[in-house]
Amino acid sequence: MDQCCVPIRPYAELCGEFIKEVLDHLNVNVFIYDEEPIIDQGSLKKYPAHCGGLYLFYLKKKGTEAWRPIYVGATKQDFRTKFRYHADKGVIASFWSDSGVQKDHELFAVCTHYEGASARYIKSLFLDAMNFYKNTLPGRPMSLEACYPYEWMLNNWAYCWNWECIEREQKIVRGIPAERCGELFAHVFDELNCNDFLFDKEPILNVDDIKKFPANLKGFYVFYLKTSPDSNIRFPITVGVTKRSFKARFEEQAQYGVLSKWWALNRSDMQVYAMCSHHSGPAGDLMKRFFLRTMNFPLREFGRQIRPFDFSTPLPLKAINIPYKRFLVKMKQM
Repeated sequence: MDQCCVPIRPYAELCGEFIKEVLDHLNVNVFIYDEEPIIDQGSLKKYPAHCGGLYLFYLKKKGTEAWRPIYVGATKQDFRTKFRYHADKGVIASFWSDSGVQKDHELFAVCTHYEGASARYIKSLFLDAMNFYKNTLPGRPMSLEACYPYEWMLNNWAYCWNWECIEREQKIVRGIPAERCGELFAHVFDELNCNDFLFDKEPILNVDDIKKFPANLKGFYVFYLKTSPDSNIRFPITVGVTKRSFKARFEEQAQYGVLSKWWALNRSDMQVYAMCSHHSGPAGDLMKRFFLRTMNFPLREFGRQIRPFDFSTPLPLKAINIPYKRFLVKMKQM
């Protein structure tokens, strides 16, 4: 690094690692579209058309994985509609018209489950702390210098990033430990006619156990723990949505995700299981969004542990103060 410290309000395109860490801290699934650049109008069809909220546009130099965030926004419209606006006369259109940047870079987007006041608050934190290339009026040149490493920023940034506010926002959005809500999961899956017990007596002990999961289906899934195959008490630990097959996603999880994380703990008192739902696309996204907004999961979708596991007494359905009935109505209307 040429500088001995980070500027008070650094260019956001140099802070990709830090921003990525913040999004991960907020349990945002930052990888869901990370291999799918926005190259034309057809690329926008993959983004949710049933919800809006906090979002981020970033660039990646072709052939690399380093993020260069260029714009942060919050929308009351659904993401797909908002991104079509950006493609007409906003950030996306500006990128498409810049042949110099487009020659070496690709444009990507992150859609989060934070909406309303939460989305606006987190957006304001980013804008207060960093100078985003496309949020700046009038525009400034984009910096293509080397990005700041995350740990280096922590040690050299004079700005006091308010992690306590981030933590508080996270707690507002997600409260009850998910491990204690097994009955709610079972009730929701039963109401939605999910075949949630298909592999309920078959723990995932090693890579070979993944072969039984569908190689031709995709959608919403849950990893949960049980003390024995015959137990009806389930401790959910993470949820996810895959656009690849369940088998392919679980093979990834066995390499560097939830499965590898649990196996590394070498615990013999509990084993991990999975439920695969037929709900995919907008329905699968809505299911994931509901659970992430209402519960506090111990693991990120790709295995990072953010708090100790909570194996205290599971809550009965009537004691779980979550508006799941409205969610079920919305799901059945889709």
